[in-house]
This record gives sequence, C-alpha cells and structure tokens, in this order.
Amino acid sequence: MPDELLKFVPSLSNRRCKSSCFYSAAKKQSLPFLDCRSRIVKALAYLNRFFWKYRLRFFSGLLFISISTYFSLKPVEMVGDGVDYVVNAMKLGTSGDVVRHELLIMCLEIIGYTLAFGIFLFLNRQTIIVMSRLI
Repeated sequence: MPDELLKFVPSLSNRRCKSSCFYSAAKKQSLPFLDCRSRIVKALAYLNRFFWKYRLRFFSGLLFISISTYFSLKPVEMVGDGVDYVVNAMKLGTSGDVVRHELLIMCLEIIGYTLAFGIFLFLNRQTIIVMSRLI
C-alpha cells in the first residue's frame, strides 16, 4: 500500500498491506485484496456520521449536480434542432422572417438554459464546498 495513503488513514499505518494486494485480482489471489479493501472501508467508516449530519446539504448538492448537468446538455440539443429547422425550412422554401423569428426564439431559449446552468452550478458548488468545510 502506498505510504501516502497510510498517513491519511491512521488505523492502517500499523497494519501494512502488501502493495500487490490491489493487483491481486489479476493474480487470482482475491483474499488479500478483499482484506486490504475492507480495512480501508472500515477506516473511513467514521465519516458516515458527518454525511448523516449534513445529509440535507449533501443530497441537495447531488440534486443541483443533476439539474446543472441537464441544463448544460440542453443547449447542445437546441443548436441541433436549430440547424435541422433551417435545413428543413430551406427545403420547404419557408419565408426568411419566419425562420429568423424561430431562430431568435431558439437563441433566447439557449441563453435561458445557459443562465439556469450557471445558477445551478453556483448552487452546487456552494452546497458541496460549504458542506466539506463543515465536515
């Protein structure tokens, strides 16, 4: 086990695993691998109380991550729809004013999605960073 990890996990510093225990699955020696892995999980189990204490902030941060991800992907879809609309409008011979009006609405929607992405990204960072400072 790397010495860097041992200094951050105090309960493992007196019980050293073989450095090959992380690669033992490839060598088909799964018992030392599981033993080493379970000791790491047990050593970090004391963090669970902090996650439980700040669970509202943690889950709201996860919610903000998923919402901001949605709003970051939506403008890309809107640009593709805009390109498809222009191609179809050219094939059908639609008036230029109608196409400009539709493209203006799509641009405003893209700006709205981008602003919503920025707001939820800010909220995400605020909740997760504040929670990590409280822990």
